[in-house]
Amino acid sequence: MTHDVFISHSNQDKHIALAICARLEADRIRCWIAPRDVPVGKSWPAAILDAIDQCRVMVLVLSSASNASKDVGREVQSAAQSGKMIVPFKIDDVIPRKELDYFLKDVHWLDAVTPPMAAHIEVLAAQLKAALEIAARRTAEEPALPTTPSLPSNKSGSATSNSKSTKFKRSLAIAATITALAIGWIYFFRYVDKPTADGKVAASDKVTDPSSRRFRDTMDDGTKGPEMLALTGGTHTFGSPPSSSLAQPNEKPQVTIQLKPFAVAVTEVTRDEFAAFVQDTGYVTHAERPGAKGCGVYIETGSGTEKKWAWVESPDHDWKRPGIQQEGDHPVVCVNHDDAMAYVNWMRKRSGKQYRLPSEFEAEYYMRSGRFDTEYPWGDTIDGGCGQINGQIGECHETDPPGNHSMSVYQLDPNTLGLKHALGNVHEWTSTTYTTALGDPKTATPGSYVIRGGSFFNLADTMRGAARWGWPQGAMHSFIGFRLARDLASDEIALARTQRSPDSRHTSGLSDSKPLEADSGSEGRRVEGRSGFDRAQEPLLALRPTSRRMRLMASC
Repeated sequence: MTHDVFISHSNQDKHIALAICARLEADRIRCWIAPRDVPVGKSWPAAILDAIDQCRVMVLVLSSASNASKDVGREVQSAAQSGKMIVPFKIDDVIPRKELDYFLKDVHWLDAVTPPMAAHIEVLAAQLKAALEIAARRTAEEPALPTTPSLPSNKSGSATSNSKSTKFKRSLAIAATITALAIGWIYFFRYVDKPTADGKVAASDKVTDPSSRRFRDTMDDGTKGPEMLALTGGTHTFGSPPSSSLAQPNEKPQVTIQLKPFAVAVTEVTRDEFAAFVQDTGYVTHAERPGAKGCGVYIETGSGTEKKWAWVESPDHDWKRPGIQQEGDHPVVCVNHDDAMAYVNWMRKRSGKQYRLPSEFEAEYYMRSGRFDTEYPWGDTIDGGCGQINGQIGECHETDPPGNHSMSVYQLDPNTLGLKHALGNVHEWTSTTYTTALGDPKTATPGSYVIRGGSFFNLADTMRGAARWGWPQGAMHSFIGFRLARDLASDEIALARTQRSPDSRHTSGLSDSKPLEADSGSEGRRVEGRSGFDRAQEPLLALRPTSRRMRLMASC
C-alpha cells in the first residue's frame, strides 16, 4: 500500500514519532511507521525499503539518538537515492553527522527544539497537508503523455525502443511529482504559520477555513491557542436509564437538557501548556505551596513482605513530579479545581474569549460522542474501545503496576466527534457542583465538583460517559487533569450551524433548528416534559477521523 509519509526515527524518540503520526493521520495523511506497519513475517529491512520506495515524503525526527543511529542513516540514504523529499524535524540541538549532513545540507528544516512540541507538530501537519494537496492537484492536471505508435522493427529493436520510452515516461512523471512537492513545500514554508524564536506559532492574517469546525484563537502576543472544536449541543437526555446494569445511583434520574452551542479543546491541557502558564504568571499550584499535603499518587510502599502499592498523599509530588512517567505532551495532573480555574482565567486574559471549564453535561455529551443510547460510544461493552481509551481495560495498554501511566494527548484514536482521550487517560474537572442526584440542586455538595471521563487507573465500567464522581475542589491526584471549553459568539454559532460533516456515522449532522441564543456557556436549560433524546437534534460527529486505528505499541 502506498503511503504519503514515511516517519524515520530512533526508538528513543518513539513518543514524538507516534504523536506526529497520530496528528498527520487525523488529517488523513497516510503514514508508515515502524514497527506498527511492518507486516508479520516480513523481513524488517525489506519492509522499510519497500515503504520508503512507496512513500512520497520522509519525515526525519532528528535528535541526538537518531543522529547516531546507523539504521536511520540508511533510511535517509535510501530516501535520498530514491529522489524522495526529506523533511528533517529537529527536536534536539544537534549537528548532523557527516553521513547525514551529506543528504540534508541543502534541505529546509523544521526546528522543534524549543517547547511546546505540540505547536511544532501542528506546523508540520499543516505544511505537509498543504504541500501534498498542491502536489496532487498539479499531478492530476498534468496532461497524459501521448502514446507513441510502435514502428515495424525486429524483435530486439522493438523491445529496446519500448523500454526506453517507458523509462522516459516514468522519469517525466517522477520529475513532475517531485517538482510539485518542492514548489508546494517552499510556498508553505514561506506563507504558513511557523514557530517563532521562542517555539510558539506566529499569528498570520489567514482566515480559518469556513468548511472546518476546528479553530485556534490568536492570543494577545500573536501566538495561537489550543485547537478547539465547535459543537452544536442540542436537546438530549443525560444519565443512565433504569435498564443499565452498570449505572450507579448518582447517574440517576435521567434529565433532559438543552445544551447551547459551545467549543471544546481537542485535547486535554498538557504539561507543556501548563508550564507556559506557570512561566508567564509565576503561578504556584496548591500542591507546591508550604504546608500542602501534596499530590495523591499510586506508589510502592513498605519493604519485604510489607511491600505493596498504595495511594499516598505526598508533598514530594506535584504537577512537575506526579509519581508517574510523563512527557511534555502528556496531560497535566496533580492540579486541583482552583489551579485549573487559574489557567482558565489566564486563557481568558490572553485571548479575550470566554474560556472556561466544561459543564458536566457538556462533558457527558462529548465523552459519549453525542450517542446516548449505549453505555459506550461504540456499543454496550468495552470491546472496541482499545483504540480510544487509556485505562485498565484488558490487555490494551499494559504497565507495571497495571494502568499506572498517562499517555500523550495525541496518542490514541479520536472519538467520532474528533476529540482525543474524551474517555480515559485522566479524569477531567468540570464547572458543575457535585449533586448526589443527577441535575438536582437540592442534593448539591458545596465545595465539591464533578469529574468525568475515567482515567488510566479505572476499570471498564467507570469508563462510561455517564459515570460521574464528586471530588473536593482542593483534591490533587495523579489521575485528574482538565480540558478547556469556550463560549461561542453569535457569528460563530451561526457558522457552526451551517457546517456539516460528510463523515458522520450518525443520523444527522449539525442541527437545522433555529439558532439558540448567543449566551452559551452554562449547562443549558432543563427541558420539561421530554424524555429520551431527539434524534433530529443529534449532533454531527466526526471531523477528520484517522485513516486507521493507532494502537500503543509496547515494543515500538
